[in-house]
This record gives sequence, C-alpha cells and structure tokens, in this order.
Amino acid sequence: MHILRTATIFLVMVGFYTTAYSQCDLTGFGKHEPPPAPLRSPPVEDQYANFEWGTDASTKGAYWWRWNFIKNDASLPLTADWVKGGIHLPIGNPLPAGEAACRKVLLGNSNQPVPVLDANAPIVYGVSSQTQDAAVFVSARPNQAPSVSQAPPSPAPSITLPSKTKESEAFHPTSDVFETVYRSPKGELVPIQVGVSSNKSDQSFSIGISMEPHDLFVALSGTSKFWSPDQLETIVNQFAKQGFKVFQAPLSKFATLDPVKQLHISPDEAEQNFLILTGGTEAQANYNAPPGAQMRYQAAVFVILDSDGRPVTGENIEIIVPHTDMSR
Repeated sequence: MHILRTATIFLVMVGFYTTAYSQCDLTGFGKHEPPPAPLRSPPVEDQYANFEWGTDASTKGAYWWRWNFIKNDASLPLTADWVKGGIHLPIGNPLPAGEAACRKVLLGNSNQPVPVLDANAPIVYGVSSQTQDAAVFVSARPNQAPSVSQAPPSPAPSITLPSKTKESEAFHPTSDVFETVYRSPKGELVPIQVGVSSNKSDQSFSIGISMEPHDLFVALSGTSKFWSPDQLETIVNQFAKQGFKVFQAPLSKFATLDPVKQLHISPDEAEQNFLILTGGTEAQANYNAPPGAQMRYQAAVFVILDSDGRPVTGENIEIIVPHTDMSR
C-alpha cells in the first residue's frame, strides 16, 4: 500500500491531515468531540440498492472540514448522485460492492460558527433513479441556530453553478479531497485519492493538485474564463515542471464515455476546453494578478477520469481566482 507523503502541497497549505492512500476509510468518521454530532444513516435497502451515507463536520487545525460518504453494502455496483453531498457515482463507473466514496471539503475558518445541517440534500440512486432523503453539514450564517433545515426536497440542479463573490465572508483557502474506488476494464479494484486547492497571498494566487495513482486524469472547467492567457501559461508551465502532462481539450472529445450522460453537465459545457492533467503526483502553481485585483470564489466543474478516460466522478468545486474585468 502506498502512503501519500505528509508534505502533500495542497493539504499542508490548509492544514489538513493525510491518510493512507486507499479507498475511503471510515474508521475515523465521527471520531471527535461534538459539537456538532456526526450523522450516519441506517441502511438504505430496497430492490435497487443497499447503502448507507453519512455527514460530519469537525475542526482540523485552523479550519472547519466537512466529511461526507456513501458506502455500498450491496453485492452489486452502486450508481448515485448526491448533489449537495458532492458525491457522484456515474453509471459508466459505479461504486463497486463493499466499497465507499468520500468527499472532504474545507468549509471555513475554525473561528466561524459551528456548521449546521441542511436536510434538503436528497440522494438519487440506482438505474430507476430512486430518491433517498439525506442531509449535509453546511457553513452557518452568523447567529444561525445549529438546527436541521426541514425544507422539502427539490429537483437536483445541474452540476454547473454560477460564479459568486464572497466579499462579506471571512477569507479562507479552498480544498477538496476525493477518495473512492473504481473497477478497471481488467476487473481490478483501483483506489484513488485526489485533491484540489487554491489560495491567495497579496497579489499572488495559487492552485494545487494532488493525485494517486498518477495515471488518472483530472480536468478543470472554465480556465480560459478565470485566467488571462499569461496566467494560464504560467500555471501550465509550473505544473509541467513538477512532473505533470498538461493539455487543454473539450471533455466531449477526451472522455471515452459521454460526459453529458455520465456527469449531468450541459452539452455546451462539455464542448468547452478543460485544463487536463495526468502523470504527476502533486504540484502547486503560483501566478500573479494585476495590481489592485481583488479575489473571488469561482464555481467550476472538476472531473476525475480513470486511466482509460472513463469519468469516475465529476463535482462542483470552488477555487480562488483574481476578480478582474475579464473574469466578471
């Protein structure tokens, strides 16, 4: 078993701990002093599936982190779409029997209010698109009580979200960790751990990628809209110098399975260029913004593909980018 280096750039930058490079390990789930108390579901079992889900929030270093998971307890693979939980298990690459998928997200600074539960977070699962009520921890607004929202379930939105600026909220870096397992065309179980993060210091911005195994592909949408040509060239060159192969291509032409059907992204988004990386283990790219440029939290689609180009998952993330005329 490989061990991710504890100096993993994107994790050290935000103070998160690393775990053994393996499938999502649930032995540490909920092992902290409340508040808040973790939420773990009883088995969801019917003719279509048998799984459980969980959500938790805890402080690690200077930040609040959320940990969501889905565990497949059936003897058959599981497809699921947990939009608010940030876990998508596509029909072309379902979660194998007995395995779990985790998503860990930095929510904010540890001096912010204790995260609260949002109960309007349904999971759509199985080939018949069954719906299971679920909840996720979210950042609390000032003076918000730590209670559960009882809003009725609503249809799952598209994976593409509009950009937004959080000028009124306390600044914090961003970081997402994806841990799951897929079955290769040869029938082998392949555990993966992928991370993406971003940060800002003065006029310097950074974006980090970490992934195991190194023959995966990761793809980030909208990069020509977030960054100027010079900034994008700097990012590409820095990733390349740190061992990654980097190129741009529409996801529709690169993925070996239809990304619109597998990931629920729009046809227009699938035709746009994605920044695609492979062949490396970890890297951080630093770039500068024009004097006086502000920052914003930008929504993007982050896709993980296996070594054969099949989507493993595709999720919304937020990254920190310069807030200039070109990026409004």
